Amino acid sequence: SSLPADSLPPNLRALELGNLHAAALAGLNMPAGGLPQLQSLALSSTEYKNMDLRWLAACPQLTQLHLEGCQLPVLPAELPALTGLVELKIQRARLMVDDVALRPLSALQQLTRLDLGQNGVTSLPAAVLSLPALQVKLHWQ
Repeated sequence: SSLPADSLPPNLRALELGNLHAAALAGLNMPAGGLPQLQSLALSSTEYKNMDLRWLAACPQLTQLHLEGCQLPVLPAELPALTGLVELKIQRARLMVDDVALRPLSALQQLTRLDLGQNGVTSLPAAVLSLPALQVKLHWQ
């Protein structure tokens, strides 16, 4: 039997969805066991609406996460659970970029690359400075 068109295969390793609408993301059916093999995820949106990203917690192998244009006034609550992340890019997300808002980043001890471009970052928050593996602090824009 084949999967429904709106269902993601559980053995997916990389996923890139561009020009995404929040409703389209909400319409995707996650496998019951999540996406245990997903290593790379890139989501970009042309609409500034809140994206429901609770299912990120079901992606324990994720090492790269790129979110562009997805309205995220705060970091996804599931982010600290993604302890294998080495690359995080959150651009044009209208993200609050103060110390308190970025505190969840301190759980990402493997993070080597961080890009918070086009979010109004004006200084390095303490949560960013505390990351031991980080090589590129911020891309200023």
